Amino acid sequence: FFPDVLLELFPELTKGGHVCACDPFWKNFLRVKYSELLEDVPDIAGIITSLGTGESRVSITSNRCTCPLCAAKSTEDWYLGLLSAMYEPLAAKGKRLVVRDFVFTKKNQDQLASQFDRLPGDVAIAIKNTPHDYYPTFPVNALIENLKGRDKWIEFDAMAQYFGWGIGPSILLEDFRTRFAHALAHGAKGVILRTDWESLDGHTAFDTPNIVNLYAGAALAGSGKAKDEEIVRLWVEDARGFKDPSMPEAIKEEATAWLASLLRRSWDVIKQGLFVQDCVFNDCSTFPVGYDQALWLTLEKNSLQDWKPEKAGAYDPGEANILAIIDEKEKALEGAKTLARYPVLITFFPRNSWVS
Repeated sequence: FFPDVLLELFPELTKGGHVCACDPFWKNFLRVKYSELLEDVPDIAGIITSLGTGESRVSITSNRCTCPLCAAKSTEDWYLGLLSAMYEPLAAKGKRLVVRDFVFTKKNQDQLASQFDRLPGDVAIAIKNTPHDYYPTFPVNALIENLKGRDKWIEFDAMAQYFGWGIGPSILLEDFRTRFAHALAHGAKGVILRTDWESLDGHTAFDTPNIVNLYAGAALAGSGKAKDEEIVRLWVEDARGFKDPSMPEAIKEEATAWLASLLRRSWDVIKQGLFVQDCVFNDCSTFPVGYDQALWLTLEKNSLQDWKPEKAGAYDPGEANILAIIDEKEKALEGAKTLARYPVLITFFPRNSWVS
């Protein structure tokens, strides 16, 4: 990120109408930027950066400048040069640099990952649990297994940007349990749980039932052996769901088991409704505005086949495949109706108001 006035002060950064991502200015800019940051905020532990994304204002993956500098610069060298520029002032102050594996394509991931071994040994890598973004239908991010010799932090999404936003509860208890165990088995040292998104002010996992995902992440980040009922119980107690302190323990256990049973069924409904045969058929949990956008979302922007080639036929317009997709949506609808009819725990009603 940089302020707009920078382009006025240094007009040479704009070439042919585009910001030049390869101008040597940016390396010095980052060195000065982080040196000044550490002077102003000396107690921060370090910086987490996402140089691999094309969403920043200066990015090699979305660079449209065609000047000789850009034509000669490889993506790999660009990554290493800017990461080194960021690392220098941080290391001088004993601070940590954490590089996020935030990329849109397998090619971009390979380019970024190829430079990890060239970084200093104390640089940690934050790896999304699934490649590209937080899509629970996607396979395990291969970097979790393949990256060795340095600290790995694994990222998860609790708020569910692509699986319900919490408007449709989507509790990933079993998914988290499986993926946390896999990450731990491959040497993960830390976990990052996303609760908010900078592009959507006023919405957070803390305000929806999906906060249970945050409780699950916290519980499973240790031994990984927490049971669903234990996770849900912590949430209910923190939310003061048990209104009467005198409630018998047996009733609390029964209520917790009932709620855990209901919540763990939520993901299957969301999955069948928002995804098409595991492919991303939604834009931040909203349905596409048209067929063209749907194809762009699932085949280009959020391509599953890039990471799982056998999914190339998921959008085959043949009759059998179309009927399979329709059947998937009908199952989602029936699943939602089933949850709406989920048996009420009669123990609590109408004799008392122990549970809110």
